[in-house]
Amino acid sequence: MEQHEIISEITKSVTEGVERRRRNAGFSGMHGDNGASQSERELNCWLDGIQFAKTGKTETYKDLLQKLENERDPDYQEYQRLKQKFEK
Repeated sequence: MEQHEIISEITKSVTEGVERRRRNAGFSGMHGDNGASQSERELNCWLDGIQFAKTGKTETYKDLLQKLENERDPDYQEYQRLKQKFEK
């Protein structure tokens, strides 16, 4: 099985489970969605992780990635130092 087929099957399976949990929660009169939203978020993070591994780009963790890049950038560190000095 090809990688894209595996990803597609996993996505389909999780999505079906999400829909089933939401439907069952509605039928049962629950106030929540029986964990469906959490499963959806986890699937999206997992898919984004795969995309990041392939391309080096991430939507879910772009802010964290930018922060890490800034911490390693000496020019950005100098900018922060000067900013702090003159904002006082």
